[in-house]
Amino acid sequence: MRIEAVTKDNYKEFGDLMLPYIFDEFSGEVEETDTEYFGLAAVLEEGDEDFHKAHKTVASVLIVQPETIGDLNIVSIYTVPALRGKGYASMLFDKSVQVARQLFSFDEDETEETIVYKTLYRLPEETQDIYEAFLIKNHFRDFYLVEQGNSEEEGKEYDVWSAAAFIKFFKQEG
Repeated sequence: MRIEAVTKDNYKEFGDLMLPYIFDEFSGEVEETDTEYFGLAAVLEEGDEDFHKAHKTVASVLIVQPETIGDLNIVSIYTVPALRGKGYASMLFDKSVQVARQLFSFDEDETEETIVYKTLYRLPEETQDIYEAFLIKNHFRDFYLVEQGNSEEEGKEYDVWSAAAFIKFFKQEG
């Protein structure tokens, strides 16, 4: 398995595992916005145990929106159902921490920096526990009910939750 960056050059390979508005943003065919995303994909290779279970060899895709330094919003994460629970999304999350680390530049007198990951989600009850278990495994906390309401289209109540993960980095002395 390898981890690939999702870019404007290769986004079509991962489109089935992205939210439509993010796919449109990568395509550049919609009105340009100030929103920036970076994406990572877990791509299986011939010889990998799960190679034939994957959708077009892509196991999972994670899309992150940097908001400000130290503040990153997870806007989309999707793993092919047959491959869930095998750690692909967690591997992408771990790699995203490394990518986010490159966004920081320490001032001379600073010794640490914090990256804050945030996510908002509104999921059916049967999948909410799975997503929350993934978040807890990746050090998310501060679960908070943001909004409750009724969906007129779906005719049922819904809850919107948020969670955050704080990851500290310490400057290495040279």
